[in-house]
Amino acid sequence: MSKLEQDAKIIADMKKAKQPLDDRTKVKQWLYRGWKAKSQMEKLSDAKIRAEARACNMIPRHSLAPVNTASQKGNDKFDDIIEFSKRLDKSVLDFKIIQKEISSVISLIEDAAIFEVFICRYIHFLPWNEIALELNHSTDHVRGYLHMKGINAIKSTVLQKMKS
Repeated sequence: MSKLEQDAKIIADMKKAKQPLDDRTKVKQWLYRGWKAKSQMEKLSDAKIRAEARACNMIPRHSLAPVNTASQKGNDKFDDIIEFSKRLDKSVLDFKIIQKEISSVISLIEDAAIFEVFICRYIHFLPWNEIALELNHSTDHVRGYLHMKGINAIKSTVLQKMKS
């Protein structure tokens, strides 16, 4: 189970138990919105590709017989593509807005190493081990020390943004 999945499970368990989330967990949850938006965007993109493939398969490649492309079935397939395109466009816009918000908060981090950790993690979506390799630190140091120090550094800003 990845760290993201573990954090999501902890948050879900806390919500089920009706325990209030601590401030650091709220900040992590706010930062993980980018991951969620990216995942949603990728799912919609895959669905659009499948819809396009289904629509293209309705016309035989080597048939000389005329094909009724205006059939109801064909229109439904193209309607699906249009719908996925609209939803994907909205998803991309939402993702860009979230990334801009996250970037603006990350830009407040003064420590260069912590700044790099947050850019790699929440903008480029790199796993902890790759971030550690890039910074030439251990994974435990990056995730346990630098990340927690960064969370504490931006906590008040994020909590303020969550209230507004």
